[in-house]
Amino acid sequence: MKYLLSIFLSLLFSYISADEKVVKITDGKKLREIEQDIKYFGKTNEDWRENKNNRYYDKKNTTNFLPNEFEYILDKTIDGIKVSGTIIPQTIGDTLNTHWGKSLTTFTRISDGKSFSLYINKIVFSNSRSVCEGYEDIETFDFSNCKFKIKFPVIIENDYFDQKLFNLKDIDNDGKKELLVSILYNSRRRADIIAYNIINTDKVFALDKKNKISVVYTPSSTSFENDMLIDGYYKYKLFWKARKGSYTLQKIEMGEY
Repeated sequence: MKYLLSIFLSLLFSYISADEKVVKITDGKKLREIEQDIKYFGKTNEDWRENKNNRYYDKKNTTNFLPNEFEYILDKTIDGIKVSGTIIPQTIGDTLNTHWGKSLTTFTRISDGKSFSLYINKIVFSNSRSVCEGYEDIETFDFSNCKFKIKFPVIIENDYFDQKLFNLKDIDNDGKKELLVSILYNSRRRADIIAYNIINTDKVFALDKKNKISVVYTPSSTSFENDMLIDGYYKYKLFWKARKGSYTLQKIEMGEY
């Protein structure tokens, strides 16, 4: 991810004068810069297709897809919320034979029709061997072109992988459920979770525009201790503290764990 480069460069500079086995970033200004990078929020207006992704898996799309965008629907509602959206396909035949794209996804409260949208920079829409014409024989398939064989709108299963694609849960201890969006990467179990702060009251159903993202973390490497979330990503540890309905980055460590 882009923010890991910022962390690495900051810690590398620290190593010049540090004799400790564990090197830390505690400077508030640097932490806020990295936190802002981690909590990247893409455009959700008509320019959403131009969003610049900042995740490690981003790569230039070299496949000509037909169609080059399509609609999807989640297979089930979540606490009375319908999930649907538009996907622009990016990659076929990725890890676990997954096919994924970037999406503008809309969350609609069924009871009153109120809704809001989020840009999601990676959403797995299929792992079918029949995703494109000729894809059944991968050895001879021309990856420069994909004419889809799947039916539209695509029905995506929320529970297909170990991490639910979308979920509602209070993770920052403010008594309000956050919208958790799972970004699958290199296995069934490993994913980034982006926790969005939403307002879900009788009169309002919307994204909290003042504080859009509570935290981004990797559940398979995360522990919770009181009001702290500690994400042990690779050789890094990110220490987040829950404050006023959101997590703030307090410290980053790098070392042998």
